[in-house]
Amino acid sequence: LSFDSIMPLLQLTTNVEDSKLPGDLLSQLTNLVAEQLGKPAKYVQVVVNNNAKIAFAGDAKTPTALVEISSIGRISPEENKKYAKAFSSYLETELGIPPSRIFLNFHNINGENWGMGGSTFEGLV
Repeated sequence: LSFDSIMPLLQLTTNVEDSKLPGDLLSQLTNLVAEQLGKPAKYVQVVVNNNAKIAFAGDAKTPTALVEISSIGRISPEENKKYAKAFSSYLETELGIPPSRIFLNFHNINGENWGMGGSTFEGLV
C-alpha cells in the first residue's frame, strides 16, 4: 500500500432528519470521496451524524452541515477548493442544504497519527 491509496474519512454532521436522507447516502458519499480524492472506495470510511443539534448563525431549523474530510495525503489548498465545490454541490442537491450553510474542514493526517489493524501507517508517508 502507498499513502496515496489509503485512509480517507468523511464525517458529516447535519440537522437533516432521517426521512430526508437518501437511502443509499453512505454509499453515495463513499463513492464521492473515492472519486474526488482519487482513492479506492474500499479504504473510505464515512460517518454520518444526522438529526444533530446544530445551529448556523443561531438558526437550528434551516438545514446546515459540518463536513470534515481527513486523509493521508491529497489535502492541499488547490485540492480543497475542488472538494469544497463538489461536496457542497452534492449536499445541496441531495439533502437540500444551501452551500452558504455548510462548513468544510480538511485535515491532512500524518501516517504515524492514523491507525488501523492494531498499528499505524508510519513510514508510508
